[in-house]
Amino acid sequence: MADLALGYTIGCYAWDLPSFTTESWLKVKPILPELPSKALYRLGRPGVRSLAEEDQLAKLTKKSLFPGSIGIVNTIDQTFATKSNTAVIHDSTFFIFNCGRYERIGFRHRGSKTLYLSGVIDMINITDPSYRQLHVGLHTAILQDALERSDLKETSLKLSLKRTADFLNKELPSKRLKSSPVSDTSEIFSEIAKRKLAVVKLHYGVFCSPVPSSFVRVGPSCAPGAVRVQKEYPKQTKYKTHEYFTLTLKESLGEGAVGVVHPAALEFTTESDDVLTRNLVIKLAFSSEQQKRMLNEYRIYGHLCLKKGIEGIITVHSMFRDPDSGTLGMLMDDAGQSLRHREQKRSGYLARISTTEKERNSYIRALKSLHEAGVRHNDIRAEILLVNSRNEVFIVDFDRATIEYNELTNRFELQAMIDILRR
Repeated sequence: MADLALGYTIGCYAWDLPSFTTESWLKVKPILPELPSKALYRLGRPGVRSLAEEDQLAKLTKKSLFPGSIGIVNTIDQTFATKSNTAVIHDSTFFIFNCGRYERIGFRHRGSKTLYLSGVIDMINITDPSYRQLHVGLHTAILQDALERSDLKETSLKLSLKRTADFLNKELPSKRLKSSPVSDTSEIFSEIAKRKLAVVKLHYGVFCSPVPSSFVRVGPSCAPGAVRVQKEYPKQTKYKTHEYFTLTLKESLGEGAVGVVHPAALEFTTESDDVLTRNLVIKLAFSSEQQKRMLNEYRIYGHLCLKKGIEGIITVHSMFRDPDSGTLGMLMDDAGQSLRHREQKRSGYLARISTTEKERNSYIRALKSLHEAGVRHNDIRAEILLVNSRNEVFIVDFDRATIEYNELTNRFELQAMIDILRR
């Protein structure tokens, strides 16, 4: 595998062996050279002899291109993150990042999900230990760790088989929870509106959250019939079963200017011990600019949910924030796929959008109802016009929308939609 980072070619190798243990790290660490902490995330290149020269180069070259390619960029942090994720996919443990005469050694620790990196190793000038001694020690630790992990796997398998047998011999409890994927919509909306905490976890590809994130409610629901009273939500450290719900996120549907959109499987337990489920989506905003635009979108949905006669607007259940990372999440119903995506799957063409007369009339009525409610979208395009499996149409992405009424600009916006639908 080869990548480019800050203009330096990096050769990255990973052994497909079991994870190293803390003991293995302690065996290897004494033979790794101790270098200044400033060397972290720095890789040398031929002709650059000092960290000062590397600093100067890094300031001039924040991003770089792969040789012979246009538009493919990688930063140092992205490179390490990519290789770490690749290691998870292949169940690898040990890394060597090589760049000409410079090298770094990495170890992936499964328990803490941490990638340990050595300082920059100068393969020519390293003396204590020598470069050959360093790799003899490294490969010895790799082989010894592989044997230790093999024993651990055998022990774990025996325990797993024993627990399975014990479980099968036990009687199941007489009371079982009911799972209801299709339940009364108003009941689910009401339950979501009351709950103060969303327990969020990832479950797709190599991502499986052993410890979920806690997203605290920061705004009221925009669902039909919900009471919209903006208030301060108290900070709690403990939540009862009827005060939270869980969201299991699947692989993202896409990424835009406001953030990343994930399908989210909702599940919660009622006070009568019934388990209710529903498929939703959540839009996550990370940067300050993304969060500013998402808050504007949430404000527009809050304005529209108080108006009557609004058509083609998706139900937004609330805004949540992760106290640790500051990430904002807006939870909403699944509106289906965009007209652009549907056309691509149908015909493979992106320039042409085909719609039925019923769909065209529904989109036009929806936009007119927005204008009558005093909202101008300001970003009408095929990507924000969605349709679900029941042929219901929706207009989404109100991050650029404004609350104002101007007959002339509304007319222009309506004509823009008509032009898109008639292509």
